[in-house]
Amino acid sequence: MPGTVAIKLLEPLPAGKEAAGYWLRSASIHAKDVFAVEATSSTDVAQLKASVAAKTGLAAESLQVVLFGKDLQNGRTLGSYGLGNIEDPLLHVIPVA
Repeated sequence: MPGTVAIKLLEPLPAGKEAAGYWLRSASIHAKDVFAVEATSSTDVAQLKASVAAKTGLAAESLQVVLFGKDLQNGRTLGSYGLGNIEDPLLHVIPVA
């Protein structure tokens, strides 16, 4: 896996609002921001969230990281989700309340 991973930050779904995209979790299908963070296959999800939080100012514990529709869990490494087998990894991050 490369030394960086692309992050697509999506708008969270406001309470009482109908979802527009990304597995019915986001207010829009369009990215709020796209950026890269340093990560390897041995980086765990909590570390990744901390890196995203440092770039965005969002609380790490409020971030939901998604790969191909699957929520990534703290305590597991990116490699355990197969990110080492993806040539150009892109993770979706959605802040949640």
